[in-house]
This record gives sequence, C-alpha cells and structure tokens, in this order.
Amino acid sequence: MEDVHVCFSIHDEKGDYCKYLGIALVSMLENTNCNPHIHIVLDSSVSKVNRDRLSDLSKQYDCNIYFHEIDNARLNLFKDAVKIYSIGTLFRFFMVEALPTSLSKILYLDDDLVVNIDVEELWNIDLGINTIGACRDQGVNDLKIPPGPCLQKRVLVEDYFNQGVLIINLDKLREYDDFLKMCIDVLAAHTDYKFLDQDVFNDIFNGKVKYIPEKFNVFTRYVRKNNVKECECILHFSADYENPESNCWIDKKLFEHWGRSAWGMEMYDYFHSCIKRKNNAIELSKRIIYVLSSGKRTLFIWGVNSVLRNELELNYNICKNVEAYVDSDTAMMGMQINGKDICSPDVLNQEIYRNAFVIVLSHRYYEEIKCELEKMGKIENSDFVDGAILLEKRK
Repeated sequence: MEDVHVCFSIHDEKGDYCKYLGIALVSMLENTNCNPHIHIVLDSSVSKVNRDRLSDLSKQYDCNIYFHEIDNARLNLFKDAVKIYSIGTLFRFFMVEALPTSLSKILYLDDDLVVNIDVEELWNIDLGINTIGACRDQGVNDLKIPPGPCLQKRVLVEDYFNQGVLIINLDKLREYDDFLKMCIDVLAAHTDYKFLDQDVFNDIFNGKVKYIPEKFNVFTRYVRKNNVKECECILHFSADYENPESNCWIDKKLFEHWGRSAWGMEMYDYFHSCIKRKNNAIELSKRIIYVLSSGKRTLFIWGVNSVLRNELELNYNICKNVEAYVDSDTAMMGMQINGKDICSPDVLNQEIYRNAFVIVLSHRYYEEIKCELEKMGKIENSDFVDGAILLEKRK
C-alpha cells in the first residue's frame, strides 16, 4: 500500500495560530485509518513550544512529522509581493523547493480545516494527466466582483477552485524551470489578484485541474446557512469562525478536537476572550444604533466584497441608512449596491462628509484602512469601527 503524505504550512508571528493547525492535525489523525507522513512547511515565527507540541503528535498517533523550514532571508525577497498579507500566504509557492525530491505527490491542507473524513480516500484519487486536484470554490458566486483571473477571462467563474484542499503532482511542478519565481512573477504582473496565491494557482493550473467532489472542501458558512446534517467531509472555516454558543455540529467537532490537542488548556483563555468580544460588540452596537437613530451623522460601509456585508445589513437592517459604499478597488467605481454608489476612499475627505461614520468590513485590510482613516483625522470607535468586532468575528 502506498504511503500517504500530507503537507500543511504555518506562519505564526503572533503565536496564536498554531492551535488551528493542531486542531486540523488531530481531526485528520483521529479520522484516518493509516498513519500518514506529515510535512509542515514553516518559518522561524513558529515557537519552540509550538514545534514541540506538533512533534509530540507523532508519538500520540504513531505517525511521522517532518518540519521543512524556509530561510528568512529567502522570504524577505518576497515581502513586497504580499503587502499587508501574512508572508505565510506564499508558502504554497515554496513547496517544490521545501519538500523532499523523493516525493512525487502530496496532499496539501489548510490550517483552518476540521477533517471529518479518512484522507486516504482523497489520496487515492487519480489525477490522470492533471497537475492538481481541487474543489470548485463554493464562495465565488457570493463576490460582487469576480476574482482577478475570472475578471480577466483567464479562468471561467465555474472553473475557479479553492486551494484549501489540494492533491498535487509534485513531479509536474518540478517540470517548471523555477516554480517559485513563476508564481511571484504572475502575482507581480496581476495587481488585481486580490486572493494572491489562490488566484495565481488558478491562473497557472487552469485546464490542468481534476475537479474532485465538494465533500473534500465544504465551507462551514454554507453548512450553517443550509442546515447541512453531519456527514463525512473536510470542513473549511473559510471566512468563517468557530462559534462557542452554537449547537451546530461543525463547532462541536472543532472544540472536540481542540480539547484533544496539546492546545486544549488554552480554551479557557479563548472563552474569556469570547466574553470580552461580545461585550465589545454590544458597546459598538449601541454606537451604531445611536448613529442610525440620531440622523446627525452620515453612514458609510467600507468593504464591498467582504463576506460580512450581507450579515451586517441583515443584522442591522441598515441598507436605507447607508449614504454610500467605499472600496479601494478602482474597478468598482461607478457601480452600485442596493441603489447606493460605490465610491473611492477620497469621498470621506469631502467637507460635506467630515462627520461621517464608517463601518469597516474589509477584514484582511483593516489595519491598513485604519491608518488611512486616522490620517483623515478620524478616531477608531468614535468615527469608525471594525465590523468584524461588531459581528463578533475574531481578528
């Protein structure tokens, strides 16, 4: 029987993300009958404590775990390419040079997964002449503006795949002269590739993909929305977060595996932070209600393509109160949502909108937007708020 090889990657500058890798690993090992070889591509941001915790899983589950560290000097060459994103975004690009040449195939799994299936079933899928296997992206049709490769008509929307779960023919990747450089070059040439590595992979591997059953990459927000019953699948917390107050089976699975992991003792701190976040959300909710009821301030929403937008509009019924939407994407200027214009951030500098109140929904770009708003003289939690906190989403 052929050995199963699974790859994860982790960049953990804040030291609080390894627990999710731990949850993914424990869930996979609990549900897989064989003893897979686990490869973790990482950098110096992962602490010794977390490395030791990850290594201990090999004893607990009788499996092999290998660390493949990327040199920091090598990473620094590409920091400009990711801008405000974590450098870990690029780790998939490093797989060819980081993984042993003896490997001809690998399963790549994201850290924000709960694996409720035997991954050997995924491993046994025959790619044929294709380079990768992937699931079609369940969230692509929710976007106001299609991903860059689709917008440029390089990839059909219906063919756009999510790369949270991949089967990769490493031998075919090695046929490229310099896979890493090619990925970076594609990213540099297409500044509208907002999903970075995912857009790059869709661009490069278009027409070289075997589309696999959707059960191997199920978005948890669709499980919640459609009340999907418990099933064997790989759950992907894409643009979604665990909910400690939920009775949904996906959250129960996550906390179950978290408790079995070496990070289980940290759950107390997590639940304490949940209470704090809820209190913050209540205070921000009061502020929003005041803004909407007083009629003294103009309301703007920043972040048109955010998956939080529909949730905000549903929870607060604010559509009729919004003056306009703001987004940094120039391709959206002149368009409308709910009959309201989409404007550039410059609109907030106009004298008529000096007293505007802004709800920021661009989760990934929040820190950058915060700096931009502060340069305009606006004060956080007084003139603008983080919509992720408002909706009790973790940062």
